[in-house]
Formats: sequence, structure tokens, C-alpha cells
Amino acid sequence: MENRGVDAIEAQVRDAITAGVSVARSEKRGNKGWTAAIKKELVLAGHKLGFRVGASGVDPVDDPPADDGEWLWDLNWTQEKQEAEGRNLVDVPLVVESEWNPNFREELVPDFQKLMVARAWLRVMIIEVLNRSEAEAKFNKFIALISKFAPTQAGDRYLFAAFIHDPAVLKVDFRSYVAPL
Repeated sequence: MENRGVDAIEAQVRDAITAGVSVARSEKRGNKGWTAAIKKELVLAGHKLGFRVGASGVDPVDDPPADDGEWLWDLNWTQEKQEAEGRNLVDVPLVVESEWNPNFREELVPDFQKLMVARAWLRVMIIEVLNRSEAEAKFNKFIALISKFAPTQAGDRYLFAAFIHDPAVLKVDFRSYVAPL
């Protein structure tokens, strides 16, 4: 898959997730609040880049809303072309799934599998962990799932984001992964 500016998009996504986490942390929000704050930042980033954004649960209400409701994933960016008969989907630059429940097999895998089937430029999985070693272990498990998934194509891009809930850390660790050629 050609790059299509995915490096710049990934940088914007990292910044948006980090900003959302910062807001949620400063406001001492719960999991729903964390999700809403991150989605809000991703909606703003998608609009800034000229994409349509699909998401639900973005707040507060007076901010620019998503263009469409949630569609298949927790959040997505699309490119569409206006034609006489209406808008037609042209491409999907970004799909995002987030899951705060730490149960890998029962909670994280089903959400992650939705990302694996997406034909998107960048697939993002956001999780919560207790420490960096747990983040790395889960990132490695996601990569193992990708390598076993027959439709994976060389160049498929993923971004893993793990909010480390340790009060001494309270930050997001990221890891990029590109399926090998």
C-alpha cells in the first residue's frame, strides 16, 4: 500500500490521543469520559485533515460534531466524493477501536479483529494497561494475530496506544506496526 501521507496522519492521531488523555486525566473522568475526550480530539483532527468523521459519544455537544454516527468501528475517517446521485465512499484513511476492559481474549480480541478486516490506511487500537510491560505484551499479541490473519497485506499499518494507568506514569505508550513485505 502506498504511504498516502500516513506518517503525517499517524502523528496527528498520536497527538489527538495524547491530548484527549490529558483532558480526561485533568478532569478525572471515568472510562466513558476518557473515550469521549479521545474521540473529540480525533474528530477535530479528522476535520482538520479534510476527512468526514464517523463516531458517536463525542462530547461536549457544543463542539463540532462528527459528520456521521458510529459505523463498524468506534471512530472512522472517510473520503467521499459528491456525485449527482449523492456521496460515494472513496477511501478510509482511519479506523479506531478502543477497549478499556483488560481481558485480552474476551474483550480486546473481538474489537481488534474488526480492525484487521478494515481496508484502511491506518488502524488504531486503544487499550488500558497497568504498566509498560503489560502494554508490550499485549502489543506483541496483537502483532501475532495480524501475522496469522490470511488477508493481511504487506504494508498494512497499525498504531497501538496503551494508556498506562499506573499513578506514577499516567501516560500513553504507542507502538507502530507495519506488516512486512
